[in-house]
Amino acid sequence: MYHFFKKQRKLFLGILIGLIIGGGGFVFADTAAKVSAVIANHVSFQFDGKNVPIPAEYTVLNYQGRIYVPARFVAENLGAEVTWDAVTNRILFESPKLECPEPPVQEPGDQEDPKKPDPSDKDRDDEDKDVSKRYSKLPMSAVKDKIWVYVSGITVDKDDKVTWIYVEVENKGSANVQLDQRATTILTDGKTYYQKDVRAVYDTDPHWYNDIREDEKVSGFIKMPLPEKGEKWGDMTLTLKVRKNDGSGEVLEFEFDIAGE
Repeated sequence: MYHFFKKQRKLFLGILIGLIIGGGGFVFADTAAKVSAVIANHVSFQFDGKNVPIPAEYTVLNYQGRIYVPARFVAENLGAEVTWDAVTNRILFESPKLECPEPPVQEPGDQEDPKKPDPSDKDRDDEDKDVSKRYSKLPMSAVKDKIWVYVSGITVDKDDKVTWIYVEVENKGSANVQLDQRATTILTDGKTYYQKDVRAVYDTDPHWYNDIREDEKVSGFIKMPLPEKGEKWGDMTLTLKVRKNDGSGEVLEFEFDIAGE
């Protein structure tokens, strides 16, 4: 629940009190203080880049320079459920359950280090070497400074308009680490895709919010944008960054050269 409000704090410009639930308003005791507010008909709403007109039965108010919005209208457009508990005088919000699709079943591919030089490349020029870059099928793994990172699968979800990347991080070192999911990039066909460009209500995985301690293994996902062309990814370089939380500021970068389907 905390993450739901934290991610949508820009939409909630004031404390959600005295707002409309259902077709009518809240019933207050006779002793409740009365205030004067102005109807703010000029206010419009946009959810995930889409303009949504406010229904006629809802009203937006301006009170002392703050905008007060209808709780049900805002919550339901964010995918949440909202109810009014008349017994306890509480507004109850229930955030949507985030369902992560299962990773695709794939046979282990070539685990050879993509950066390992090929003897046959020694007489090629730099351009030819770049063209001959190896790409491997998933799953793939890499290790740096006792930190193991596994990439098990990639799924394109056209309904949610995101790409799911399934990742596991295992910490065999003594320092706590954290996967910086916001720093994830995909490079393909000369174009770079950034995690920060994902447009979704839940654009990050809470599994990566906390430290990964010694001998701890954490599995989760990273949401990325959809591929620009077609329904599948081609050959790509996926870059993940793991940050050490030991005061050193050190960041470990993991690159995976992944073959397209």
